[in-house]
Amino acid sequence: MALYFRHITHLLVATCLVATWSVVVIAQSAEQLRPRAEAGDAEAKFRLGVMYANGRDVPRNRGEAVRWYRLAADQGLAEAQYSLLTESR
Repeated sequence: MALYFRHITHLLVATCLVATWSVVVIAQSAEQLRPRAEAGDAEAKFRLGVMYANGRDVPRNRGEAVRWYRLAADQGLAEAQYSLLTESR
């Protein structure tokens, strides 16, 4: 039972993080983020992934979202690693 509650707590925290990032992503366009992401900025890669996952400023595209999440996750960004796990299901 304790493991169940710990899992639920982690899920809620992660959901809050993703929701927070979604609000931040709205403030910047994909056009602004793409050069930073292509230059290696893990946070910009993650934000592009969120944009593709939600269809914000770009067409919704799960494959592109997973691609950007994977690139950011490979650089060690925890939010991207979590998002990659949840999108891959």
